[in-house]
Amino acid sequence: MRYGFIAGSICITLFAGLYFMEREWVLSRGLWWGSLLVYILAMWQAQRQESSTDMRELIRPSFLVFVVANALFYLYYHLLFTVFDPEL
Repeated sequence: MRYGFIAGSICITLFAGLYFMEREWVLSRGLWWGSLLVYILAMWQAQRQESSTDMRELIRPSFLVFVVANALFYLYYHLLFTVFDPEL
């Protein structure tokens, strides 16, 4: 779960930084695909500590990272488009 917060925070920081540089970059498809690298690295890091041989136990930490990171990011994304900059 710790890596989920880290990945979500990194993505929020990345998108917010690029938003302040150039607003339209937030809508870039390349940025969206590139942010998946942050998710993948965090998921790999969380899964790497698992020593079980059961497939469910191997996938569980990675999925939890994905869910937590997406929850944080999409909260930011929702607030960006509804509160901070509805014209975007």
